Amino acid sequence: LSNFPFILLNGIRYNPFVIDGNGDIRYSLQCKTGRLGMIPLQNRRFLLVDKTANIVNEFGEIQPCRYQEMDYMGRVYRTFLLEYQIGRAIAQDGDFLFLVTSSDKEHILDKIIELDMNSGEIIKSCDLKDLLGDKYRVNKDWANISHIEYKDGYMLITARKLHSIIKCRWDDMKIDWIFAPSSLWKGTDIEKYVLKNDGEEIVCSCPEYTIVSGDNEFGEIIIFDDNRKVGVNLDKKSYDKSYARIISIDEENRKYASVNNISLAATACFGNIIK
Repeated sequence: LSNFPFILLNGIRYNPFVIDGNGDIRYSLQCKTGRLGMIPLQNRRFLLVDKTANIVNEFGEIQPCRYQEMDYMGRVYRTFLLEYQIGRAIAQDGDFLFLVTSSDKEHILDKIIELDMNSGEIIKSCDLKDLLGDKYRVNKDWANISHIEYKDGYMLITARKLHSIIKCRWDDMKIDWIFAPSSLWKGTDIEKYVLKNDGEEIVCSCPEYTIVSGDNEFGEIIIFDDNRKVGVNLDKKSYDKSYARIISIDEENRKYASVNNISLAATACFGNIIK
């Protein structure tokens, strides 16, 4: 992590702690947090989900509503009160934080909001159905935005249950391209944005994270694919391996090519990072 030298860990049965690259514990926080835990920020502080301040949401469930910007010594710099239920995917651009939340009472993890960390105001939002339509919006967790990355005015959205990675301009919410199985969006208004491959099609059956590779702009991306059967049916079974897939993107010709597929041990674990 270029902006964050440590790994922040939390769990249901233990307090948050911080380890370094050698696996040594560097800090331990004696405070309660929720499942989302500690969100690393670009200023080398983190946003702590404060489980001691909660609201009852529209489902009658208790959810945290207070978020503390803190450093490793436990000092609080800013406090944010949010009525939104925040998902695990985050991105940041200076004083602007992008968070995943829910579009309405019937759907979850399908909307991105932009928080101005100076004013505490939500200044922009993007409902995924406005980008992709409602063809697959038939159940509560229809898209499951599992990762977002903001770079140079563009948002890279990983929608794991749609097996899709979407690149769009954030200012006007216009789709640039989509990496997804060709059959998924065939016959829809979205089909024209789907990248094509001259060779064998690559199908990510459960993409968890997508990041831009190094300084390649959007010319190369790395996808962590759980390779499990979830979301829209692709007639593909779950496998006992996960993959890191390196994909080259030809944006001008709307094509992609496989650079490398690295086989990994199967995992369903997740976390929060800011690259």
